[in-house]
Amino acid sequence: MLVATLSVVHYATFILASRRFPERTLRIVAEPTPGQPCETPMDPSVVSLVTTAPSLDSSATTELVEQVRREVDRSLATAVEVEPDVRLSSDAVQHLAWALRDERIPLRFLVATGQLRSTRTRALTHGGTAALEVAEPTPGLRSNVAKRVFDVLGSIWLIIAFAPLLAVVAILVKTTSRGPVIYRQTRVGRNGEDFEIFKFRSMKEDADSELQALLAAQGTDGTPLFKPEDDPRITPLGRFIRRYSIDELPQLFNALGGSMSLVGPRPQRRAEVALYDSTDYHRLGVRPGLTGLWQVSGRSRLSWEQAVALDVDYAHNWTVWLDIKIIARTIKAVLMGDGAR
Repeated sequence: MLVATLSVVHYATFILASRRFPERTLRIVAEPTPGQPCETPMDPSVVSLVTTAPSLDSSATTELVEQVRREVDRSLATAVEVEPDVRLSSDAVQHLAWALRDERIPLRFLVATGQLRSTRTRALTHGGTAALEVAEPTPGLRSNVAKRVFDVLGSIWLIIAFAPLLAVVAILVKTTSRGPVIYRQTRVGRNGEDFEIFKFRSMKEDADSELQALLAAQGTDGTPLFKPEDDPRITPLGRFIRRYSIDELPQLFNALGGSMSLVGPRPQRRAEVALYDSTDYHRLGVRPGLTGLWQVSGRSRLSWEQAVALDVDYAHNWTVWLDIKIIARTIKAVLMGDGAR
């Protein structure tokens, strides 16, 4: 009983100490002036040790190890990180690891991976060299089948659930303005293939003929994704259904048919795709979706560069679980009318 009580007290003390003293990192950075420790202003939990990589002689390695040890003691660091720009010899790495092992402090080497996620990277060792392997963003057959099944079942369920709303909106669109109920337009889908997208018409007839002039007037005709501010082509009903993304509901039939997915980058017109650079084209690696990562991260408040970064991130790293989380966030954004125009 006494042993059990002491064990509980020891564990509780450890937990309290961990919360009281969170991880503090000593980061080795490369700068012309060596040996100048300084606090990193952006993150108080990180201390920078400015140093130059040691030469191959043992005295320089010993000096670096002692320098790191002193700074670890001074800053009470619980981990040591080495920035990508710092090039250490294998001898320096080994001696530094040995010295930190005695203090039970982990040594980490930072690698710039951009938007890559941990699920696409794998640490490898070849001889005395460590490598980070990056897998190609090609989901397997199982993942693609799971996403397609998710799209089909989800689309069917949503079409049935929203059937009364679809009928009411169709009647209102038909009776409040001239023109067809369903607006059809050619968009660019997966791998650059064209398809016909469906939406409830939210604008007056022949609205497309005025688009380029409106974009040119506000100076955004050369940038994809931009829409006219205070668009005069939108009908009163259209403004309401666009605010809550009700106009997008007919795209459930696109998702059911396979030209779109429930989640993915928003499809764009061929004229907009013509403005893409080499990075933007990665958006076309997956089926376009009714909603996507950028729609739940700011929607029309984001710049094109911010939106495409989120779309490329999704195209390279999507999972069915991520789709579920995006749909959950979409429901919240739609109910709040967040960011829609």
